[in-house]
Amino acid sequence: MCALNINEATTSVEKKKRKRSKNFTEMETGFLIDVVIRRIEIVENKKTDAVTWKEKEVVWNKIAEELQAIAGTYRTSAILRSKYESIKQNIKSKLTGTYRTSAILRSKYESIKQNIKSKLTKNKTEILKTGGGSAELSVLTSYERKLMGYIQISLHGIPCNFDSDYKISAVNINKDTEIITTGIVNIANDIPDTGLLIAP
Repeated sequence: MCALNINEATTSVEKKKRKRSKNFTEMETGFLIDVVIRRIEIVENKKTDAVTWKEKEVVWNKIAEELQAIAGTYRTSAILRSKYESIKQNIKSKLTGTYRTSAILRSKYESIKQNIKSKLTKNKTEILKTGGGSAELSVLTSYERKLMGYIQISLHGIPCNFDSDYKISAVNINKDTEIITTGIVNIANDIPDTGLLIAP
């Protein structure tokens, strides 16, 4: 039988909690930028190989040591790196008006696709309504129409040749043949003499 000590349980919970570090002062932020600028070639290196990552790790550790010596506050290299990236994002957003992360852009794209699907579903429902009257159709924006041209299959699904909703686009017929498409019977007398029927 194992007895659990209350003090042990409390300390394990406290260990899991992440301590929030104190906010950066304007002076610390200025020192951070000064120290980073001295090593900007390595910090802003776009290579992604193992050697470059190792160099960056060493440089960020040196930046942390140097900043501690200047400012007197201990910050880990991970915290300093995060602060530096945050400063860069703020600068980008001030220059361009807005800064959008890839996650935000992807979310917006998915939202646009969902809006298109919703509008098409609503339009289909409006068209198939019984009772007469005009259908209140949702209008697609220009960018929604443009995108719809590329994502047709995912919007409408892959057509099934064996389903009752299958539409025949062109059929050759004889004068005495009866054609059944989507529940409508067309008699040969109603068919033009072209010999070709194009269903909507």
